[in-house]
Amino acid sequence: MLNRVNDKEDMELTAEILNDFVTTLKFSRNEFIKIANTTKKFFRPDENLKLFKKYQKDNPKAQQAYLYLLFEYELMDEVASYLDENDERDFIKERALFELKKSNKHYRLEDLINIDTVCL
Repeated sequence: MLNRVNDKEDMELTAEILNDFVTTLKFSRNEFIKIANTTKKFFRPDENLKLFKKYQKDNPKAQQAYLYLLFEYELMDEVASYLDENDERDFIKERALFELKKSNKHYRLEDLINIDTVCL
């Protein structure tokens, strides 16, 4: 379905439909990141963040997708808080990106990982 949505096929993706999929199917970390990459094109940032904030609370496999969206929307204060709330051994690449961004380096998460083949 995500491939069809990404190919601009009118699938009428809504938050309700996405919620049904997320609650029914068991997604991997990779799949959650791919979903976030797709939904950022269709949902408003506040709506997308609200969805993924809930997903990551319900399922640890969605945590990186939520963090990915925080970076995408340049919410660095929220990124800092999220990283502070988690063990320093978690989210190593995201922590590196955060440090680069604090130094005014213009990197994106995709510069450090390939979201299509992310393996965590």
